[in-house]
Amino acid sequence: MECKKCGVNIARKSEFCSEKCRRNWRYHNVPGVKESDKEYSKEYKQEWNNKNTNYYAEWAEKNPEKVKKYKKEWAEKNPDKAKPYALEWAEKNPEKVKKYKKEWAEKNPEKIKVYKTDYKLRGDKCKECGYPKNLEFHHTNYKNHEGITLCISCHKELHRNERRML
Repeated sequence: MECKKCGVNIARKSEFCSEKCRRNWRYHNVPGVKESDKEYSKEYKQEWNNKNTNYYAEWAEKNPEKVKKYKKEWAEKNPDKAKPYALEWAEKNPEKVKKYKKEWAEKNPEKIKVYKTDYKLRGDKCKECGYPKNLEFHHTNYKNHEGITLCISCHKELHRNERRML
């Protein structure tokens, strides 16, 4: 005898080789099963969510490094989706942004010094696309003040590609 779903030879009297095949065949061939399964699934998800409303929050609190890593990976894979979230967060948290920038400046005084001197070296348009606004200086060598002028978009793309190479 053969399984009704997958056609595998079976030695028993059953019509299916496994419970999985039986459920799958039933789902696709018995009228009304698909709809009742969808309703059950919705009800189950709602019930689970009601019981476990704090599950993710508790897990995230216990695993902050995993959450941080996951969010960073997601943002790198989805830059077009991540940017609006980042801008919205920065808008809602100006004090945190200010604090972060201050801490970064304290940790990187040599870069701040270089930025201030290299601002004068900046060109009048992006070397990649030719855009004349929102220009930044990308350093290829901080000590010798070497680099190129890029618009914000090209500069971010350059760093995104550098991270992908690592």
